[in-house]
Amino acid sequence: MLTQPSDIRVMEELNAGGSALLPEIEHEAAVDWHGLGLKQALGRVFDLTECTENDLNSGFWKAFLRGGVQGGVWFIESSEKITGEAYR
Repeated sequence: MLTQPSDIRVMEELNAGGSALLPEIEHEAAVDWHGLGLKQALGRVFDLTECTENDLNSGFWKAFLRGGVQGGVWFIESSEKITGEAYR
């Protein structure tokens, strides 16, 4: 669960179709089920894929916040299989 008000606002905007990096991700108290902070988990997604913070959309964030690293990587790989193109 997100704890920073500005991060919660960004997620509300993402639900409307926008894209962004959570502004206070470094200060989030939320952790995934491995105990990784959100910034650490996001870094692992970037390490495992060729994505950058500019590529993240609302679908990614929903998958990432529900499934951590595995959810983020799953979303990116699934998107690439569907479109036949690199996720960006």
